Amino acid sequence: MSNMKKSERWTDEEVSALLDIYADDTTQGMLLKPVPNSRIFDRCSKLLLDMGIVHSATACRLKIKKLRQDYKKTKDWNNKSGNDRRTTKWFDRLDALLGSRPSFSGTASSLDSGTIASESAPTASLEGHNDEGEEHLEQHSVLETSEVLGVGDPSLLACSSPLPATKRKGKRTQDALFLETVQALEDQRAVANESMRVHQTVQFSQTQEAEARMITSMERQSELALQQMERQRQQDEVLALRQEQQNERQNERQNERQAAFHTGFLKVLSQLVKANRSPSK
Repeated sequence: MSNMKKSERWTDEEVSALLDIYADDTTQGMLLKPVPNSRIFDRCSKLLLDMGIVHSATACRLKIKKLRQDYKKTKDWNNKSGNDRRTTKWFDRLDALLGSRPSFSGTASSLDSGTIASESAPTASLEGHNDEGEEHLEQHSVLETSEVLGVGDPSLLACSSPLPATKRKGKRTQDALFLETVQALEDQRAVANESMRVHQTVQFSQTQEAEARMITSMERQSELALQQMERQRQQDEVLALRQEQQNERQNERQNERQAAFHTGFLKVLSQLVKANRSPSK
């Protein structure tokens, strides 16, 4: 894992890889189905991890959300007459993916409420289930109240709320960002713990392998020493046997020489005795 990038800052290479995953048919199909955001962006995070890029699911969701917001702002600006055309680094990539959708093909003022409602679902899903649920309940409550009071424009009731919608949404956004930050920190800590665990496992395995190699080497050296001692013992036995045989041969020759000397001496003595006896007769 030494070559993995562990940071919530995104490089151009990482953003490009994320857009490739986000644009593939599987991800787009999941966005059109009632699939939880966690599953979609967990998949993005895991596919990035297979490429050696470490970013949490929350970081992937926030990055896609930011890219879509930047694209929407640029697209709305370009769709207004009289404005000079603007672009961003990832505008063309996102335009190829989102440009044909009604919510991105014109400004918000040029779309009817049905189109906005139908096209806002994928974008709202990027905000998290809590924000989506709260906004849906508020809109539903306003519509019901307008029907009961006979007010034709529900926006009048929304404006009469004691707490402005922008403040309520801002508070939810701050809470969501706080929760997302906490989740991102937890994801980073989990990744760090997993990386440390893998490193410790690898280090422990390497230590065990080194110890096993050392034990094998020591056993081999001990075996070689025993073999050498056995050969030395055999050589000593052979040398001792040869020395013993040589000593026996030397003793035999010495005994033979002594026997021959004694025999010769006795012969000479016998002859002298005979010679001494002859004149006396």
